[in-house]
Amino acid sequence: MKRRHFLRNSSMLLAGASLSSIALRGMAGQGAHFDYPPTRIEPVEKSIGGVTWTDNYAWLRRETEEVIAWQQAQHDFAGELLREGPEYDYVYRHLDPAGGDSGRTMAPVRNRGGKWFVLEKHESGHRLSVSESPDGDARRLLDPKRLQSWLGEAASAHISGFEPSPNGQILGFAIDAGTGREGTWYFVDVECEVLLNQSYTGDLMFERPEWFSDSSGFYRPAAEPRTGGISSNRTLSTAPPPAKPAGP
Repeated sequence: MKRRHFLRNSSMLLAGASLSSIALRGMAGQGAHFDYPPTRIEPVEKSIGGVTWTDNYAWLRRETEEVIAWQQAQHDFAGELLREGPEYDYVYRHLDPAGGDSGRTMAPVRNRGGKWFVLEKHESGHRLSVSESPDGDARRLLDPKRLQSWLGEAASAHISGFEPSPNGQILGFAIDAGTGREGTWYFVDVECEVLLNQSYTGDLMFERPEWFSDSSGFYRPAAEPRTGGISSNRTLSTAPPPAKPAGP
């Protein structure tokens, strides 16, 4: 018996892009109560290397009809919760314009610092816009023409990832180097629309910038081939942001 996989790529995108819905509804410790599907306890004692513990949920690893029914109940519950979120319709409308292909693993919508960042896929390349509300007027922040003016004529117009700072003032975005895995992260001042003197190249999946909660900088996990560990702690410049260029 094969375990069913309920969350297809489009559902995973929607779930990732709608996490802010859950936060808005008070899931982050603000007194909200959810009636989760029940999960029975079946204690199983295990021991490895002289350490013994009790695993109450080992039964969930079995390939049984009961486990499949549990998965379905959890899937239905999560779907209902997401659909009740205030930005569900907005995220859903942007799934197809953002690409929506089966290989996509990046949520095309992010909400940071009261700003909405939306990535859209067009024939000429990707475009990323920012607005103050889900249905507000969007301001184009990244498009193929701007990327080429910043990064050169040979720059790819394919944005492989983006991570706004928690306060929404700085946007990190990644450009694929053509390998599907390696690329370069760049950073732009959202208000001034100016590329910052900060970038790094690495694995697009495992070396994404992890922003500090105060948005002062980010931690970059960097693989160390010799040790197998991680290193590198990099922060953004504390210098005042550059002025917005004059003109349209």
